[in-house]
Amino acid sequence: MGACKATPWLIATNVLFGAVAGYEIETGIEKTTTPLVGLIGFGIDMYEPLCGAACHDILWRAELSCSTPNPTGSPGYIRHNPSSGRPIQDFLTSASCFATDVSYLTSTAYCFDQYCGAGADNIPVWQLEKAWRKYVASGEEPQWTYGEALRQSQEALQDAEPRLWEDGLLNYTAILDAERYDAVYGSFKTYKYAETSHARYGIITLVLGAGVPILLTLAGYLPWGSTIGHWLEPYLSASIYKGYNMRILPFWLGNAATVGQALYVFSFFSLNLIVSAVDYHYHWPHRMYESRNIEPLYYLANRTGVLAFAIAPLVILLASRNNILLWLSNWSHGTFIVLHRWVGRVFVIQSIVHSIIELHIYVIRGRYPHEETKSYWIWGAVATVAAVAILVSGITWARRTHYELFLISHIVLTIFVLIGSWYHVQLLYFGARGYENWLYACFAVWGADRLLRLLRIAKTGIRISKVTELSDELVRVDIEGVRWDISPGTHAYAYFPGLNWRVWENHPFSVVSTARIQRSRQAKTAGGDTPDSSSTASRDNAFRIEKSVGITARSLDCKKTMTTTAGVTLYIKKSRGMTSSLRRSRELTTLLEGPYKDRSHEGLMKCDRLVCLAGGVGITGVLEFAATHPNSKLYWSMKDSDAPLAQDLEGVINSMDEARVEVGQRFNVADILDSESEAGYKTVGVMVCGPEGLCDDTRALVTRMGRHRENVSYELAVEAFSW
Repeated sequence: MGACKATPWLIATNVLFGAVAGYEIETGIEKTTTPLVGLIGFGIDMYEPLCGAACHDILWRAELSCSTPNPTGSPGYIRHNPSSGRPIQDFLTSASCFATDVSYLTSTAYCFDQYCGAGADNIPVWQLEKAWRKYVASGEEPQWTYGEALRQSQEALQDAEPRLWEDGLLNYTAILDAERYDAVYGSFKTYKYAETSHARYGIITLVLGAGVPILLTLAGYLPWGSTIGHWLEPYLSASIYKGYNMRILPFWLGNAATVGQALYVFSFFSLNLIVSAVDYHYHWPHRMYESRNIEPLYYLANRTGVLAFAIAPLVILLASRNNILLWLSNWSHGTFIVLHRWVGRVFVIQSIVHSIIELHIYVIRGRYPHEETKSYWIWGAVATVAAVAILVSGITWARRTHYELFLISHIVLTIFVLIGSWYHVQLLYFGARGYENWLYACFAVWGADRLLRLLRIAKTGIRISKVTELSDELVRVDIEGVRWDISPGTHAYAYFPGLNWRVWENHPFSVVSTARIQRSRQAKTAGGDTPDSSSTASRDNAFRIEKSVGITARSLDCKKTMTTTAGVTLYIKKSRGMTSSLRRSRELTTLLEGPYKDRSHEGLMKCDRLVCLAGGVGITGVLEFAATHPNSKLYWSMKDSDAPLAQDLEGVINSMDEARVEVGQRFNVADILDSESEAGYKTVGVMVCGPEGLCDDTRALVTRMGRHRENVSYELAVEAFSW
């Protein structure tokens, strides 16, 4: 682990794949101990100039007068490249030997002049001097500059017939075979083009994947953009399969996406397929390949591997709570989580394709037994297996039935993917290719999200909350002293480190202002209401509230009893895991990570009419909307067991102009929407939060009505916290 300075602290919430076996043209040119900034073709110049790289690649293989015997059978001075299959040499040549051997220096200088000079590639002399220092002695300073070596070669060739060198001992100033030079030059040119294309298409894929939400949001501000958006909304918000969205598909096949989400996923799949298949150049004969069939396979393997690395930062970004796309677009966090899963699947597919092709190449070339025991290969295999394991362990059944186990395994496996990926490329390329920069982007995204989470928690500080048990299934958690600007759609993540040893556990909850609840209670008390006379306290558990005007105004004496307006309240339905440990009327150490706003719901507050539909504890998700919008009506239904929640919120409900509550029975959502739509409003917002069935049924009804009603446009928001 000591060789990896960047990875021990990395814990990521999403996946990154380290490919099983990379490909390298090893000439000694690319070996570096300092990681390079950028990507090949974008900050990293590969084989520059090509003519100098080709000259060096041919001549560094020569046996020199200062070369020494090779008793170990290693492939020579330069680090062995697993892809090249270079034959074992019976001599070793040190860097100092290259830097001082006269025949080698003069032959290389003559080649530079012949193929890089004014009559050929026309490379400036200053650039040739730079290439000379870079290539000739693998970073060691040669005893002559390029200009001095060229003069020495010209003097040597004045009195002697130029001699061609093809193999064996080089103890004279030699010229190179033109056909051999062209093969190496063409090989480097096509390989450089391929690597530049890999980086280019990786950038395109990443930018488009992250940029589409921003571009579509900006399009809504263009002339006619809002009109087109409202016309498309009923089509894009509909589910792609029989009204399923929040509900699980049969046979635990997951959640059906909306049409809009499916279009993004389909486009992203198509983009990856296209950029994986296009823009390849080939050259034959080739310096590295023994057959024409190998070159396309290597290029495809490298392309899919780079694309997997390029997608990885996007996978992490889409799952982040502090996702910058949430601030720059009007897409919801729930949508980004759906896209995270699908983009992650694309990423794993690219990785698997890359791995299979690489493995096939090494097997058919007979290199697999030799490479499988090397560290770079092992780390790549670790990353590959971990990435596939993340995909398998993330199936819907595992997430729903064993969420905490899924979450921990997700993080642990991701650590293996990240570490394996970093070691894989670092041990193979030593930072020369810039592949690790994709990983650094992942680390930056993950690190920024985690840092902002900690800052949100630190800003609120450690709080002591009071837990009041309303029923066997429901508790109210009051957290005093929290001064947040609570707007509709605000939610937070609550940590209760004293409940169990898993102090990291947290869950999202809609946030209600404690002051709102207290004011409503005091207003009810000041008005003389009692639980027995309240319109919401029917003993047959089928009570309803119908109000068209506000309740009695609050008195000055009532306001004076409010000691503070700070504080937030959470209503929690106990289930398995952390929430099952909540007990009656006890104080708990509480950490709050928030507040998180939701820009995707901003359009609701601009509608002429807002219809809020809540089921059970889902009231917390719509309460601020119903209480804030100037023309809203709340419809709240619940099971008999949730009646204590209605009693606890009785004052808030009574303070609303229009509210209807049903206990023990459900509303007919279709009748509600028909009635509201026929009232003459031009825009009707529908906010729903509750059981999955209620959410899906409402989505299906609203999207169908939006497609068929010409005089009314609808704004739909569904909140279920089923991430």
